[in-house]
Amino acid sequence: MRLGDYIDAGWSFHAVCRACGHKARIWPIDVLKLCPAAHRSMRLLDIERRLLCRDCHRRRGRLEAEPKVMKQSFIAGLI
Repeated sequence: MRLGDYIDAGWSFHAVCRACGHKARIWPIDVLKLCPAAHRSMRLLDIERRLLCRDCHRRRGRLEAEPKVMKQSFIAGLI
């Protein structure tokens, strides 16, 4: 999948630094806003190469995509 597909589906990313273990949650739309070189057809591997850890300032990040979870709600009167 490409970055645009994750944006359209409402997914989020969990970024983990392999050097120090720092974790962060990243929304795909924020990748487009913060990185001027980013575009909707980028793959996750291309984005991982650009990640910079806030704690140790190294480029050893890993992205894991997390699908949007729909919460079930109680709908009264429809059953």
